[in-house]
Amino acid sequence: MLLVAVATSFAVQVVGVLLIFSLMITPATTAQLLAKRPRRVIIISVVIALIATWLGLFIAFFEPYPVSFFITTIVFVLYLFVRFITPRIRDFLSGFEESAIS
Repeated sequence: MLLVAVATSFAVQVVGVLLIFSLMITPATTAQLLAKRPRRVIIISVVIALIATWLGLFIAFFEPYPVSFFITTIVFVLYLFVRFITPRIRDFLSGFEESAIS
């Protein structure tokens, strides 16, 4: 926890509060919706943050808007997708499992 606090306090000065929130909280929340085991949650969270960062940098290279806008938008849209679509997919797949058992 101390390491996270120190990293956050240094990073806020460099990249801003919104981007720190977007890269620390949102990928972890999204990963918790996708996995149940802590190790998988951490791995998925890091992958989400890296993909969002690189994709945001790529898009910002061609657009006149700041990088933090794109990174925050990508992570938030991914969270909404996982939050609202994943339960429907699980319900759909559980229907197949029940019919296979019968």
